Amino acid sequence: DIRREYDSKLEAARSEVESQYSLRVQEARAGRSRDSAELTRLREENKRLKSQQAASRSRLPELEARSAQLERELDEIRREAEDAERQFEMEHGRLRAELAGANATLEEYLAEVQSLTDAKLSLELEIHAYRKLLEGEEIRLNNERLSRESVSTRLMEGEQTVSTTEQRNQVNILKGEMSAKTTYQRTAKGSTSIQDCSCDGKFVTLEFTGKKKEDLSDWTLVRNIDNGRQVVKYTFPKGTVLDTTCKTIKIWAAGQKPPPAESLAASGGTNTGIKELEAAEPSWGIGSNILTTLANADGEERATHIQKTTYSAS
Repeated sequence: DIRREYDSKLEAARSEVESQYSLRVQEARAGRSRDSAELTRLREENKRLKSQQAASRSRLPELEARSAQLERELDEIRREAEDAERQFEMEHGRLRAELAGANATLEEYLAEVQSLTDAKLSLELEIHAYRKLLEGEEIRLNNERLSRESVSTRLMEGEQTVSTTEQRNQVNILKGEMSAKTTYQRTAKGSTSIQDCSCDGKFVTLEFTGKKKEDLSDWTLVRNIDNGRQVVKYTFPKGTVLDTTCKTIKIWAAGQKPPPAESLAASGGTNTGIKELEAAEPSWGIGSNILTTLANADGEERATHIQKTTYSAS
């Protein structure tokens, strides 16, 4: 019985081993087939890659030559760009110099035109004053002549009176060409105000009415002539102070400040309490509508002076 049981178990184990061996052999054969197919695919892929590599190697000299040519073209383009940039800088510098010269010439022309305009206005005012004097002298001479003629005979007195009236009417017509009226308006938001602005553009005067000192360092004085036709700006230097010992500052236009002796005589023999400064502009400007503004260092308006001149036929 033991023998039979042992033989049956041995036969079962042998059958199991043989089945597992057959299964493993089948799996090995299937894996070999797959490996063979993969190997074949790899060989074909390797062959294809080798052919591509050969083709790439054959194109490499052509690509290297093309790369060298492109590098040469790039260097040439860079040199051309550098040359063009240098030419542009030179042309830009030349145009900038020409523009600066043109601006300087324009400034000279504007200054000359302004000077001629100021001179023209001054001459017109002077001619007007002389005309008034001549007209007054003509009236006086006519009155004297008519008086002498009226004394000669009483009979002609009525005719001479009529003649005198006619001549006076003619003189009045000649006189009635133009009259000028100037008005001033001042405002102040503190203890410093614009006291006076000379009509001939020689100076501007500030007046201090407070008790505590006021530092005018970096304050600006702007004079606008005829709505922007001319704008004159002056900045007070550091250390400019108004107080009870110095209540007046007179800012002269360049070259208009009189010598100390004349200034002392004009002030009545004493310059106490007056500080005189000098601006860079040759004139504060002449016009018919002038706005003068005083602003502090922060740009806040502190005082104004408005001068308006109207002309009319009299």
